[in-house]
Amino acid sequence: MQRAVIVATLVGLFSALNPGPEPLLAQQGDSTSFFKALDLETAGKYKEAAPLFRAALHSSAGVSALLGLERVYAELGWSDSLLAPLDTLISQNTHEQLYRTVQLRTLQSLGRESDLRRAFDRWVRDEPNDAAPFREYARILLQRNQSASADSVLGRARQVLGTVKGLHLEVAQLRAAQGQWLESANSWRLALATADYLEQAAAYALAPTPTALRNAIREVFLAAPVEVPSRRALAALETTWGSPADGWIALKDLPVDSASAEAWTEFGRRAEAEERWSLAREAFQAALRWRVTSELSLRAATAALNAGDPTAALRLAPLRAATGIRRRSLARICRSMRARSRRSVVRRKRNASSRATSAGSRRARATRSRGPSRGAGCARVT
Repeated sequence: MQRAVIVATLVGLFSALNPGPEPLLAQQGDSTSFFKALDLETAGKYKEAAPLFRAALHSSAGVSALLGLERVYAELGWSDSLLAPLDTLISQNTHEQLYRTVQLRTLQSLGRESDLRRAFDRWVRDEPNDAAPFREYARILLQRNQSASADSVLGRARQVLGTVKGLHLEVAQLRAAQGQWLESANSWRLALATADYLEQAAAYALAPTPTALRNAIREVFLAAPVEVPSRRALAALETTWGSPADGWIALKDLPVDSASAEAWTEFGRRAEAEERWSLAREAFQAALRWRVTSELSLRAATAALNAGDPTAALRLAPLRAATGIRRRSLARICRSMRARSRRSVVRRKRNASSRATSAGSRRARATRSRGPSRGAGCARVT
């Protein structure tokens, strides 16, 4: 269950790092108070920043100011002071989801369970056809390791909305926490279609899948249609399971386009960092099918060289863009590797011959030390 909490936390972090479109108010221009507050917050002067953020709540930067006020109040331990301005903001704009989300987060951090539930119910009542209240409340419950309560909330969402569309991420986390691995994988794939930045979270959540069920998980992510996010998630999962070669299998047949090239390049860099040179070379070579660059060609050549394939390294190296010194240097390295490879073959043959000779000598000495065999000198009886 601890893993479920970590996954929920990771999801919250990734979501915060990949926000949706900037709210309209924040696009119209920022107030002077908001900028001053940001500078003070950066300097660690939270008490001085708080009143400036609060003053900017009703400016064109109101939404951003609210997030800033949430941060500095949390640093000061004053989160309860956020509730009154939140009530005012919600009453002025009942459709702004961020106000409601901050309200739920604040009540949760203060441990005010009954108020948290009432705020959720009020949001559902005000926005009866919106998945957002169910999503945000279920996410909080999952972060608190309350899977049964989260299941109840998502079940209510299905009843009220008639679908779990927009809630696939929360369903995926919940099913993983409950050990329903196949259901979780199916929901992760649906969630990744609109949130590709969650690939690592999906891999982490599904990592404990029992060995007997892993082929079924693979089938989910490999099923048609071919989608880059689901394949990248499977590649990360295979690596977590200790099989980076299978991770490459998940990626190598992607269609040649910019998204696939990005996936191949990222996989190549990880393989490079782990000194899996053959996999790195294959990944970089695949990326070169989309666009040839000197940097990528050099990475592919270096991986080939480290994988013991100087001929491929010489073919892949960006010689046209290289200086004459680099050309000569690379050619010299390749010749050196070929020579070293030939010497290694000769050495292995010589060692094998030497071992065979030594073994023969030992057998001969052993025979002499034992004397004639028991049957030696006996006439054959006919």
